[in-house]
Order: sequence, then C-alpha cells, then structure tokens
Amino acid sequence: PEGTAPPVLVPLSTAFLQLLKDALDSTEETAAADEVPRERFMRVYASQPRSTALVLELRVLCIELLCAAITCESLKKPEFDRLRARVIGAFFKALTSKSEEVVAVAKEGLARVIRQQKLQRELLQSSLRPILLNLADYRKLTVPLLQRLSRLLQLLSNFFNVTLGEKLLEHLKRWIDPECLAKVRANSRPGDDVKVAAAIIDLFHLLPPAPAKFLEPLTSITLDLEAQLPGTPPQGRTWSPYREALLRFVNRHAPEAVAFFLGRLARPPYARLFVSLVRRAEGAPVRKELGSQARRFALATFKMPAQQVATLTADQWWGGGVPPPPPPPPFYSHPP
Repeated sequence: PEGTAPPVLVPLSTAFLQLLKDALDSTEETAAADEVPRERFMRVYASQPRSTALVLELRVLCIELLCAAITCESLKKPEFDRLRARVIGAFFKALTSKSEEVVAVAKEGLARVIRQQKLQRELLQSSLRPILLNLADYRKLTVPLLQRLSRLLQLLSNFFNVTLGEKLLEHLKRWIDPECLAKVRANSRPGDDVKVAAAIIDLFHLLPPAPAKFLEPLTSITLDLEAQLPGTPPQGRTWSPYREALLRFVNRHAPEAVAFFLGRLARPPYARLFVSLVRRAEGAPVRKELGSQARRFALATFKMPAQQVATLTADQWWGGGVPPPPPPPPFYSHPP
C-alpha cells in the first residue's frame, strides 16, 4: 500500500553479510584479469575458453548481487559504511573491465548509488585518482583509459568542471605537434595515435556544457588532425574518425554549433566540415536546428539581401516561390 515501506526480501543476517563479503572478495580477485595484457589474455582464453568464460560469468553474477544489495536500506547504517565503500570501489574498478557485460552491471550499480546518495568526496577522489594520474601525461593516454573516463562522465559529469576539458584540449594540441606526435607513435602500435585522439574528442559531448569555450578550438584541432592523416587531399576529407567524434559534440550543442558554422561559411574548410556533419544520418539534431535558422542560413549562404529574406514565408522557403539563388561557391560541394 502507498506510504508503507517495501518488504525486506532478504533479511540482513550474518549469513547474508558473509555472502556479500565473499562476492566482494571474488569480484576483487577476478578484477586482476583486467591488469593482464590483452595478448596474454587472448592466449589464455584460447587454451581455456570454458574456464575463462566461467570466471567472467562469476564476476558478472557477483556484481549483480552487489548491485541489488547496495539499495538495501539496512546497509545505509553507519556500521556498514566500510562495506558500502568497498562495494562502490568494486563498481569503479569494474568500469575498467574488457568485458561489456561487467561494465554494464557496474554502471548500473554506480547509477543506483548516485540516485540514492551523494558520493563522499574522499571515496570519489580515491576512486578517480588512478585515472586522473594517468590523464596528466599525454604519453600515458590509451583508448581503454579514455573509455573508462567516458563511462565515468556518463554517470558523474556533474563532478567535473571545464578544467578537464582544458586539459583534454592541451593533450589534443600535442597530437598536432610533430615532435610530440613522434613520441606518441614511438610507444604505441600503428594507428593507435588516431584512435586515442578521436577518443579524446569523443569525451567533449559528455563534459558539463561549455560550447562557447570548446567549439572553436575543438573544430580547428579536428581539421588540423585530419590534415595529418595519410592520403588527405588538398581540399580536405569528407569524413574521418575525428568528425564522427566531433558530431556528437555538435549534436549536443546544435544551436551554438549552427551559429558557429554559419558565421564561417566563407572559409572553405569549415564549410566542407559543416556540410559533412549535416549530411550524416546521425546529424538529425544539427539539421533540425539548421531548419529553424533558415533565414540566417540563406543570408550566410546565398548572400540574399536582408530585406528580401525578412519578407519570405515558410511556403516560399520550402515550397518554391523564391527566385533561384546564385550557385553556391565551389567549396560548398563535396569533393568526389
């Protein structure tokens, strides 16, 4: 009935607490597999596929148990603070897993914790410290590390500020510095430098909103990074991993992004970039915003007199009745 507390399905007994501790111990032990290099992990999996699969299944089930237990009202008592901290720490640790199943249940566990309570500052700092220490040095950036940060931002974006975005921009500038890029490539596999830079750009749509601060430098760096890709034609590319990541940021901040690009249509690289973003199937938010700024679009694109634009009706815009505009400048079309 409304107003009554939900029934306790499992009493908080000594046996149940021991079960939780056993699940925690198992989760922490199996987490050691995440520290094994991928090549070694694959060799072990190839030789013992069933055993490896069972260990993974056990870890998922243990985290699911912890995920269900963390919502228990009885566990919120002060005497269980240390146990709750261990459970939350296990969720953070599981976000580094190579297994999508483990990551999914860990994210659900953290989401439940965040909905229930405000995370203690000390616990949050200790959980984030390993990733933030590696984030300080651009040479230590890897795709798994950035994926972990992405998962944290999906859950905890309000715990970060623009300083993180500034640090990420600083790292991206290293990728367009030939000397720094050579150091990155010397310590990574071929192609990893492109994947890491794209993963950095892909974090910006998860950061606290600050389009005015990041839109211009992020777009400029995207174009500079593309210019470094082998085989890039003089007129630029029509698509790249960098644009795919940038599109998510542009979609999130569509009004600011459309205004930004409309003010730069006379600059061919920006115009081509804007066209490629608008034409993508995933660019629906940008297209919708562009449609709402049709008059400004006409002014920026076709150089129509402002007085004429102001008198046009919606039917004239989209249903004809407007004198054919002059042909678009050459830079406005896609290269073959």
